[in-house]
Amino acid sequence: MEIEVFIRVFHMRKKKCSQLYDSSGHTNGN
Repeated sequence: MEIEVFIRVFHMRKKKCSQLYDSSGHTNGN
């Protein structure tokens, strides 16, 4: 099981989503 890799990808995705929300002008709740 490569949970570490999964977590890394998950965090990277979360970061990208946060950046998208910030650039869109939405407030980031997470």
